[in-house]
Amino acid sequence: CKTNSSVTYSPKPDVFVLLDDDADSNLIISYLSMQEVSDRLRIDYHSRSDIIEKFIQTYSSEKAMEWCMKDSFYFGHINRTLRSENIKDIFTHRAIICDVEQSLVSWHND
Repeated sequence: CKTNSSVTYSPKPDVFVLLDDDADSNLIISYLSMQEVSDRLRIDYHSRSDIIEKFIQTYSSEKAMEWCMKDSFYFGHINRTLRSENIKDIFTHRAIICDVEQSLVSWHND
């Protein structure tokens, strides 16, 4: 997930746009990605709005592994998403996938 440029989602679902790698771009991309995740989760888990709101309110990059590893709805959701090999669905979760990747790299280096 560390590259010289960042990828963001275009309003057209099949278009990817490269942006210069700077802090402002990364912050905007992360925000947009989390908005997409929030929207997707609200659709897929509309009957569990309480847990979705808790996830949205408490998620941070530092807690990515916690949300993906504990027995929660998100573990099953991200597992199904990754196994589907559907690039659009995987791309929706890009910020969290990058957070998990960074946590694993950090853990490995410690």
